[in-house]
Amino acid sequence: MYDYDLIIIPLFAEILFSDEVDRVKELRLQALMQLRGRLDFYKQNHMLDKLVYAVAEKRSALIMKASTKAEMERAMSLNMPHYDGNKFVTNEYHVPEEELIGWALITPNNRPTELGQRRYMELFAEFFPEESKELKFGGAV
Repeated sequence: MYDYDLIIIPLFAEILFSDEVDRVKELRLQALMQLRGRLDFYKQNHMLDKLVYAVAEKRSALIMKASTKAEMERAMSLNMPHYDGNKFVTNEYHVPEEELIGWALITPNNRPTELGQRRYMELFAEFFPEESKELKFGGAV
């Protein structure tokens, strides 16, 4: 149901048969291979298929829009938000599902700050509203 290869493989073909210059094709192919490795890592670390698939969709769209090395680097960067003292600030390259995966990967061994805990709960509630209500923090974020 959430097989990210259904997103990635057609894009390889689209890039290979496109009329774009070789430099752009190479950037996109390299980025897709890097993305595929990242998605495999998430799966190996037992991240939910729904989240991994969403990352595949959003990151691959960013890859397909990029046409320079700098744009591609921004598209592939994790682009985690920063806190401005009042709220978390993101940019157009931020993928919230990937941020949620990041929180899931680091929290088993590291206790986040109170601010980090609130952000994690906020993201969780956004993507899993029913589950967050069951855990009784759906309105507490």
